[in-house]
Amino acid sequence: VLRRLKTISSKYEYYYLDYELPKRNLLEKIFDLIYEQLWIQLLVPQVLRKEKAVLLYSPNPPTSLFVPIPVVLTIPDLVFYFDPNLNWFIKSYLYFVYKLSALKAKKIITFSQTSKKMA
Repeated sequence: VLRRLKTISSKYEYYYLDYELPKRNLLEKIFDLIYEQLWIQLLVPQVLRKEKAVLLYSPNPPTSLFVPIPVVLTIPDLVFYFDPNLNWFIKSYLYFVYKLSALKAKKIITFSQTSKKMA
C-alpha cells in the first residue's frame, strides 16, 4: 500500500508503524493483546500528532480510537465470527475490536462481500 501511495503522490510523507510479537501460549497472548492495545491507543496517536499526520490507514483492526484525524480501515474478513472452534475470549475480543474500529473509520475497505454486508 505504501509503495503504491508513493507512486500516486510524492507530495506527502508516509510512515509505517508496526511491532512484532513472538508466538506464545494463551496467557502470554492475552498480555500481548493488552500490549497491542496500549501501543495502538496511546503511542500511535502521539506519533501521529508529532508528525502532523492528516490520515491514518490501518490495514486491519484494531485501529487507534483516539486519533483526531480520519481513519481508513481495511477489514479483510470476518472469518473469526463464524468459527465455532475459536476460543470464546479471543472471539469476543476480536468482535469488540473490529466493531470499535469500524465505528471509528471514516472509510472501510474490504475484500469480502460478507464483511461488506456486515460492516
